[in-house]
Amino acid sequence: MSKHHGVARPAEHTDADTPAGTDAEAARWALRLQRGLDARERAAFEAWLDEDAAHAEALSAMQDTARRLRALSGSRPAAARPARRAWLRRVGLPAAGAAGLAVVAGGGWLAWQGRDDGLGAPWRLATARGEIRPIALPDGSQLVLDTQTQVDVRYGQHGREITVHEGQGWLSVQADPARPLVVHAGGLRIAVVGTQFTVRHTRSGLDAGGVRVAVEAGRVRVRRAQPAWRELVGESGLRDVSLSVGQAYVLDASGRSGVVPAPAPGAIALWREGRLDFEDTPLAQALEEFGRYGVTGAVIKDPAIEAWRVGGSYSLRNLAGFLAALAQQLPLRVEQDATGVFEIRAL
Repeated sequence: MSKHHGVARPAEHTDADTPAGTDAEAARWALRLQRGLDARERAAFEAWLDEDAAHAEALSAMQDTARRLRALSGSRPAAARPARRAWLRRVGLPAAGAAGLAVVAGGGWLAWQGRDDGLGAPWRLATARGEIRPIALPDGSQLVLDTQTQVDVRYGQHGREITVHEGQGWLSVQADPARPLVVHAGGLRIAVVGTQFTVRHTRSGLDAGGVRVAVEAGRVRVRRAQPAWRELVGESGLRDVSLSVGQAYVLDASGRSGVVPAPAPGAIALWREGRLDFEDTPLAQALEEFGRYGVTGAVIKDPAIEAWRVGGSYSLRNLAGFLAALAQQLPLRVEQDATGVFEIRAL
């Protein structure tokens, strides 16, 4: 089967991709409620409650269990605050169940309005296909977004936070020990004070489906995400991994992770200079990477050669130059048909 690169669009990620089960869903919603919901998430939460009365019961049980585990560990709940319980009446919870959840909510576990973490509303930044965009952040930090990248930025008096939903970026972070910057990308949490690094989380191209963090200057701390119930009770068996210059951390699509060598500082994020760097990269993946910047019109006619390895540094705007180099590196030929499509075949 032929593969046409640079045309197909990646599927959107949904909660259906995560493990199923009412308890797992309740844990996720409990954590989201603790962090705060935006209007879209609140609507989804209400729809989830309406699906089945068991959902509200599972949520109540999850919150009660978390409260008890907190108490056993000696931690104290946050100061009580009013909670909106209209949704309890909507789903018809028994009085006992409603009272039990009200105690948890009053203890600060469930906050309909969201917890006050000192950060402002998300500031959405995005780039179109083929666009590379430098951005000056409010604190003097510098952010460069690669093509097809979408991030949320939140700044406040006590912290700074960036969430990478898709794409990759380069960050030069202004040092502020009182307000460390935390970056969330896929299954990783990256904490920094003042440093330069890149983070990548894409659905196609290099490291597709995974996350890669590479340090250009200074140090960063990386931690894998943990199950929602662990975060709810403040328990974690995970440790931070400290990265310095010349090191990268990779979490691949299969869940394997570890520290690997990073390119030299001058060779990190060459896409900022309009170049793509490949080292022992599968041919199909290299073409997908070109496709992130524009329609390539390249078709691999022989599936057997998709895994063949390529290397070198190329202009991301010069696919023809890359294809010409392929014929010198590998036993294949590239031909352009009457419609302008490049067909790649083994010799």
